[in-house]
Amino acid sequence: MRRLMITAALLCTAVAGTAHAGGNASARSGDATARVVSPVTLIHGRIATGLMAAASTTQSVASATLSFGKFTTGSGGGHVTVSTGSSGSVAGDVQFVSDSSVSADVFSITGDAQRAYTVATTSGTVTYGNYSMSFTTTPSKSAGTLNILGRDTFTVGGTLEVPAQIAPGVYSGSYAALLTYN
Repeated sequence: MRRLMITAALLCTAVAGTAHAGGNASARSGDATARVVSPVTLIHGRIATGLMAAASTTQSVASATLSFGKFTTGSGGGHVTVSTGSSGSVAGDVQFVSDSSVSADVFSITGDAQRAYTVATTSGTVTYGNYSMSFTTTPSKSAGTLNILGRDTFTVGGTLEVPAQIAPGVYSGSYAALLTYN
C-alpha cells in the first residue's frame, strides 16, 4: 500500500509539473527579410539623360576634366576659380590668355532608383616636373536623390592657388569624388 501511495504521489507530481510547464514557455517562428539594392556607381565624364526607359541614354562629355584654362602670372601670384557651371575668373596677379577656356568636371551616377545620396570631393595638386599648384574642389551638389531610373549627374568646380612666377608648362593632377548612399 505504501508503494502504491508513493507511485501515486510521483505520478501526480509529474502530471502537475507538465500542466504548469505550458504556461511558463512559448515558442513561435519569426520572419526575416533582406533587400539587395543596386550598387552606386560613379562614372567620370558621362551625363545620364532621359527619364523614360526608351529615351534613356548617356553621352560622353569631351571636356570631362576640371580645367583651369590658360593663364599668365606675375610676381604676386593669385588664383583661378572655375564654377560648377564652367565659368572662370581670376584674382591677384593672374590673367587668362585670349584663347583660354575653362570647364567644370562632370560625373554621372547610377544606382538604386529614388535612393538619396551624398557627394564629397577632395582637394588636389597639379604638377609639372618639380613644380606644383594646389586646388580645392566644389561639387554642384552635396546631396541628392537618384531619379526613377536610378540616375543623376553633378559637376565639380574648384579654385587653383597660383604661386608667384610659377614655371610655364602643362600641369596635371587629380582629386577624388566620393558618393555614398544615405
